[in-house]
Amino acid sequence: MLQVNPSPALVAILMCAHAAVAQNIVVNGGFESPVVTTGWAQRLPGAVFGSWTVDSTGQGVAHVGSFGNPFAVEGLQSVELNFYQACGISQVVPTTGGGHYRLAFFLAGQLNAGPDVKHMRIDWDGAEVATVTWDRAAAGGAWEPHAFNLTASGPFTTLHFFGIENVDGGPYLDAVSLVPVCSAADLGSTGGIHQSDGVLDNNDFIAFIDYFFAGDPIADMGRQGGIGPGDGVFNNNDFIVFIDRFFGGCG
Repeated sequence: MLQVNPSPALVAILMCAHAAVAQNIVVNGGFESPVVTTGWAQRLPGAVFGSWTVDSTGQGVAHVGSFGNPFAVEGLQSVELNFYQACGISQVVPTTGGGHYRLAFFLAGQLNAGPDVKHMRIDWDGAEVATVTWDRAAAGGAWEPHAFNLTASGPFTTLHFFGIENVDGGPYLDAVSLVPVCSAADLGSTGGIHQSDGVLDNNDFIAFIDYFFAGDPIADMGRQGGIGPGDGVFNNNDFIVFIDRFFGGCG
């Protein structure tokens, strides 16, 4: 079977070119609503702002506008997940039981206050997914991207972000997205190119191209004028359908 390894640049171009295919099911993931008319605004415990609910504990969060430090990576606003005490925000999102989703967001931290290393916990359906860190020096003060693959257990799932330190100057969150991903695009795994692993990443691009140039029916995903079933011809339609499925267009 012919092995073809696309360059990271090619994969990045393909991913960026079709990013709009996926529908973000998080509402107000860039925290642009409501508009912050001052440098920042405190959102009190239990408050709802732009589809996000502030935790009932702590002293709330800071909705950051022109205050920056750093300025938002998407739009003009972001959220700082501490207001002197540990706190967080959550949103209930529509999901499908057994469905797979990709969570992505950007993390930073207040540049001139708080500890050099900030910590934020991500919870999904009440269970911890991970705790991520932002190191002021290592990041050079810049936003850093993070992504996780998640599986839903029912029709609605609570997505929760939590700043775990009792500090002034905690983690900043912005550009939150949650998109459905299609198992039909799960073709490859690390160390086993033809093994599904439940994670959609660059290994799946590599496996698809491997199948495509080998004429394997697995890669025959598209036909002229529509998504599958395949038409026995390996051409650009198959690439388009694979990328659509990778980003959640499982039709």
